[in-house]
Amino acid sequence: MKTSQPEIIGILTPDDLDSTVVSLVEEAARLTAAGASIIEIDTLPDGPFHAEDPDDEVDVGLLVHGLTDAGYTVAVRTTSAHIAALALERGATWIADPSGATLDPEMGRVLSERGAHCMIGPWPAPGDPRRRGTEDENYAEGIVRNAARLLQAGVRGERIVVDSGVGARRDDPEPWRMLNHIDRLRRLGYPVLVDGCDRTLETLAPDGATDERLDDAAVALTLLATGARAWGIRTVRAGRVAGAIHRIFEPSTARIHQ
Repeated sequence: MKTSQPEIIGILTPDDLDSTVVSLVEEAARLTAAGASIIEIDTLPDGPFHAEDPDDEVDVGLLVHGLTDAGYTVAVRTTSAHIAALALERGATWIADPSGATLDPEMGRVLSERGAHCMIGPWPAPGDPRRRGTEDENYAEGIVRNAARLLQAGVRGERIVVDSGVGARRDDPEPWRMLNHIDRLRRLGYPVLVDGCDRTLETLAPDGATDERLDDAAVALTLLATGARAWGIRTVRAGRVAGAIHRIFEPSTARIHQ
């Protein structure tokens, strides 16, 4: 896996509830032009593509197919093995499961059989908090536990990336805490993804989260992630992140993407 210039995971966000597959593919094109190498569809409960009605899952499949047919590399954020299987059938390459196959026991089998790449977090199973030490210790232990579960299911170790921004559990009020411990996560032996979504950036720019302040926070987070040799950064601000990366790796020729 890439260990130098970070990948940029562009979080796809619909303009409104009536966004069509065509308009979303166009948005993916804008994210890619700005610097994103992977397009993410977030179907978690707080994500823009969460489906209250199970029938709406078909729309996720159509969107994945539309994106992959247009040539984009797609990641789907979900804890559901059913949604993961649907997405992988339609051409998705990555599944981002913060629970590391803990919340849906079928997830490991799906990832293994489909040969998927996965981004995992440390979430424990309900009723099994596994809190014995500090939050960063619990996080690291959760990652080891969940990675072991996936390896046992047949997922290849080189296809696992650690997501540092999902918190030690689903209800963690400070999921960005692990930004201070990226080196510790890297020592586990897996590439690390840094979460640069706007919710995280708002904690770095608390005095009025204007677009300008969030852009500045995105640049600061990119510097932190790159300095810690993170594998990738997920963000809606792909242009700002790409611009900061270019300035680091190509200081004489770089320019900020607008």
